[in-house]
Amino acid sequence: MEQRNYRIILLEMLTVIIVPFVIVLFTEFVLRFGMGPFTERLSYFFAITASLISICMYVWIERGIAFSMIPVLISAIILSIFYMAEESFRFRFFYFFVSILVLAFGSILTYAISKVSKKSGISHTRSIIIFFTGLVIFIAFLFIVDVFFSFLSPRISIVQGMISGVRTGLILGSGVSIVTLILSQRVR
Repeated sequence: MEQRNYRIILLEMLTVIIVPFVIVLFTEFVLRFGMGPFTERLSYFFAITASLISICMYVWIERGIAFSMIPVLISAIILSIFYMAEESFRFRFFYFFVSILVLAFGSILTYAISKVSKKSGISHTRSIIIFFTGLVIFIAFLFIVDVFFSFLSPRISIVQGMISGVRTGLILGSGVSIVTLILSQRVR
């Protein structure tokens, strides 16, 4: 019985890590393919970020908010080191910490909506509506975070922050919302 439980947890962890990574890379590829030669090459940054947000959300669901702070802190450090920008390390760390915390909360919100919807019987239409609700939550939360941080950074205008929040929220939300739906449909 115990070995079966570990297999389920391992399968869920693989799902939480791999599915958002692949979906975000595919979404980014489609967006870049649609833009043609006017765009830069594919980046793994958003895919890694989506996987880290999914891990934080999974720990939050399984162990609670106190234990989820550990992966949130580790993810913020990893992203701050991985994303080399002109801002100071402290600013990047604070930005990624707030972003991951807010987006993990958005994932939990989508997860709760999915669980409530499952109680009344889930259909394909409801799954699609929940997916788009998750996308809207991600876009809204990242929009707010990026606009707030554009006030703190003089290098980023408010319009750039708004565009970045919408674009990044669309890409990250596509991967994490699908994982949220997968986890909410599991049977224990």
